[in-house]
Amino acid sequence: MNTKIPFIWSNDDITIGLSEPMQRQLDFLARWNLKGTFFVVPLLRRKDPEGRILPTPLTNDPGLISLIKTAMRDGHDAHQHSVTHACEENGTADLRMFDLMGDGAKVQYSNERFVLERIWEVDAIEAHIGWGRKVWTEAFGAPSEGYRPGCGAFCGNMYTACERLGFKWVSARIVSMTGWMW
Repeated sequence: MNTKIPFIWSNDDITIGLSEPMQRQLDFLARWNLKGTFFVVPLLRRKDPEGRILPTPLTNDPGLISLIKTAMRDGHDAHQHSVTHACEENGTADLRMFDLMGDGAKVQYSNERFVLERIWEVDAIEAHIGWGRKVWTEAFGAPSEGYRPGCGAFCGNMYTACERLGFKWVSARIVSMTGWMW
């Protein structure tokens, strides 16, 4: 009996400075003649010497861009993953994520709830996601068809913003938390 078992490889959080782990994944998939889907964060949040958080665009890592372009030419998929991967930027995170992030994240989320609700208004969330979309387009020459928010975070306004920005689909649900176990 010749039975084929479906295999889906998906990886979130590829961003600036992660060419080496991306290459290892591509090498693994090539050994088995498998294709993967990679969700790439367009802006990496880094701290400057004074402790301020500064976004660094994906366009600052031409090696990673080249690797992803080659992977896409070889049949892999790559799509925009969040903007800066701050869990709160797209809506309420999947509640299971708070167990991973700890009590401090729960308290911060609770204390900042009213500020976050302003961030999640359609105009604000559209501008934010559009910022990442602009960086993505500069890096790859065309906008991403799909969008996956960080931490499984979403709200109704995020879906509206993604539709207005022209995304064809959004993957906002976390089916299994097993990936974070490893």
